[in-house]
Amino acid sequence: MDLSNSITFRANLKRFSEILSIVIIIIGVIIFIGWAFNIPLLKSPGPDFPTIKFNSALCFILIGASLWLQQTKRINKRNRHVAQVLSIIVLSIGLIALIEHLFNFNLGIDQILFTEPFGTLETSSPNRIAFIGAIEYIIIGSALLIIDKKVHNRVPTQYLMILGSIISLMVLLGYLYDASEFYQISYYTATSIYAGIGFMLISFAVLIARPETGFMKVLTSGEYWSIFGLRILFVLAIISIVFGWLRILGQDLGYYDTAFGTVLYTLSVLIILSIFVWNSILSLNKTDRERKEVNNELKKSLEELERSNKELKSFAHITSHDLQEPLRTITSYSQLIERRYKRQLDPDADEFLEYMVSDAKRMKSMIQGLLDYSHVEAKGDEFKEVNTEKALDIALSNLQHSIEQCHAEVTHDPLPPVFADENQIVSVFQNLIDNALKFRKTDETPKIHISAKKDDNEWVFSVKDNGIGIEDQYFDTVFEVFKRLHAIGEYEGAGIGLAIAKRIIDRHGGHIWLKSSPEKGSTFYFTIPLVTEPKSVQ
Repeated sequence: MDLSNSITFRANLKRFSEILSIVIIIIGVIIFIGWAFNIPLLKSPGPDFPTIKFNSALCFILIGASLWLQQTKRINKRNRHVAQVLSIIVLSIGLIALIEHLFNFNLGIDQILFTEPFGTLETSSPNRIAFIGAIEYIIIGSALLIIDKKVHNRVPTQYLMILGSIISLMVLLGYLYDASEFYQISYYTATSIYAGIGFMLISFAVLIARPETGFMKVLTSGEYWSIFGLRILFVLAIISIVFGWLRILGQDLGYYDTAFGTVLYTLSVLIILSIFVWNSILSLNKTDRERKEVNNELKKSLEELERSNKELKSFAHITSHDLQEPLRTITSYSQLIERRYKRQLDPDADEFLEYMVSDAKRMKSMIQGLLDYSHVEAKGDEFKEVNTEKALDIALSNLQHSIEQCHAEVTHDPLPPVFADENQIVSVFQNLIDNALKFRKTDETPKIHISAKKDDNEWVFSVKDNGIGIEDQYFDTVFEVFKRLHAIGEYEGAGIGLAIAKRIIDRHGGHIWLKSSPEKGSTFYFTIPLVTEPKSVQ
């Protein structure tokens, strides 16, 4: 099971927990109706079974409501407080019933709504919650009260629910195997089979409500041994219960004595469990072999990608350098011809020379931009603590002429230190501010503001301007190499500044994006993690 399947599995468990919370409420309502209209079947399966008390019906409704409110998709401060109040009520009901049992006195709360005659089957006091039931409500109420609490990365609620599920299983097995000692302690009120089923549902619902925490995180991780463990637990529980029941049934019918039944039970469990384990091992081995094959193929692909990436970087670097020299010669001689022979030839020749010089300069700018782009990773410095205000000052100093030329107003809030490559952070600020200066409105003073705010484990920087803005369909395009949104010559530049900024932020493990509207300006955002290591960018 891969990560996406694990996430889907946990999401499905949460949905099932929510469904179970509603089912628990419905069970409580049905039991309540049974008491309100005196319907025996809704209180017990038959006259030979103890009844579930109306206090339990109330507790089931409160438990279901508390769990429903504490589902992760609807948890908030208000819902949590209401759920905790409901949990405290359940806990209190359990405590009061336990005290009444232990100290043999009646607080008069058992028959507030409904009465039950003395001498009711396996009931020590009319309408009093069973002794085991009182313990269960204390456990469940406590678990719901602290459902999201952690102690040393452990979740106490999950351990409480394991205890609750063991007690409820004990009750159900007591009924299945006709062993009253497991659902009735001494002379105290016996636990109803309905209550046992309800406690089991509640325990399971609470456990799967937070499958991404505690030991449930391990069980639902999708790892091979987690899957194997879940299978073993499920099969072991089923065959133990079923074969235990069959053993007692055969013994009661006189087919064999206790000794023979015990041997038969043990052999049956061992044989079936061995077959299941063997099949699981074969299945897991096959899955593991497939995983290794996929990993080997992935390793080869990564090695090939790394080799291709190195060759591409080398090609870009060498090609750019090799192009520089002849381009420099073309540019120099073009400019020399322009200076010597301009206005000495016909107007067409002057125009041709102007195109030649202009395009040679643009080609030089593009090659230099390509070099800068390839150097982001190849010649990046080690990360260290960087004063971003100092980095911004350096960027503004580099752009001083452009800022003064268009009379721009550049302001900034206090900026935090970050762990980064200082020269590259300067480059990011410089490219974003230069972009804002370049695409300014001609009839309005350019205003640029730089700010930063902390968001979880990263700093979010923003560079806001009042320029011409960008249509949302081009939000991704502007970060691509040599992508221009305007005609050549309309605005200066090679169209690579934002691509370099994105590559730098990728190397720092952050993200870069923008928000903009035409004629309303743009805001570029980029993030720097609080602690980061240089990342390879493809």
